[in-house]
Amino acid sequence: MADLEKVIRGWERCRKCHDVPILFSESYRDCEYTRGMYCRQDILIEDTLALLKQQEAVVRCKDCKHGGCRTQNTDGSIFRVVCKKHSTKRNERWMDADWFCADGEKKE
Repeated sequence: MADLEKVIRGWERCRKCHDVPILFSESYRDCEYTRGMYCRQDILIEDTLALLKQQEAVVRCKDCKHGGCRTQNTDGSIFRVVCKKHSTKRNERWMDADWFCADGEKKE
């Protein structure tokens, strides 16, 4: 599994290597993705993709299973949604349809 800090350091060093000829760059010599005289940016890219795939997708209010009543625009697109998770009996919580929260769960 890829390490976030290692990947960030790799990209920061990679960015610095563009300013100096690569073999003379201190960033190149200290990079964890350098093998001898070879830049292994392909491994850096693989690690980056692995980290991105681990992230949970953001669930918009319009796609959330906690979304209740909906207000539509004249073109039929959803404009606002009542969040059943964050509403109370006294106060309905209306959210913009494209908003999201940490409690969002995709409808099945």
